Amino acid sequence: MEKEVIVRVLGRQYDENDSDEMEVVTTGTYYHKNGNHYIIYEEMLEGFDIPTRNVLKINDEGTHVKIIKRGVVNAQIELAQGRQHQFVYTTPYGEMAIDTQVETLDCEIGEDSITFSATYEMKVNYEYVAHNLIHVVIDSRR
Repeated sequence: MEKEVIVRVLGRQYDENDSDEMEVVTTGTYYHKNGNHYIIYEEMLEGFDIPTRNVLKINDEGTHVKIIKRGVVNAQIELAQGRQHQFVYTTPYGEMAIDTQVETLDCEIGEDSITFSATYEMKVNYEYVAHNLIHVVIDSRR
């Protein structure tokens, strides 16, 4: 069964000198299939008229999150506690090789909401860039 949800995404990138934060609040669609929770939503990136479609795939145990982005940017990001993941992040300006090392992943799956937070170190083209935090709250639309 599909249901409409409110999706709140807070992202923070920080290092010893600086911090940058972004937040997206939008509506999306939720469904559960084959032991995974799926949340689909679109976001508009600054300076572009085409939306980026995001799919969050969270396993029932809350131990693995996959973020799939298609549109202005394209990527498949995997988050699992203590795991390293490499992927290509494609933008209108070119491609970047991204390497993440997940430090923490906390996930709570309830009947009407899902919350997850992850912290990870990020390298771009094999050079350390910053630490990142992603915090996502998905609530049933009432």
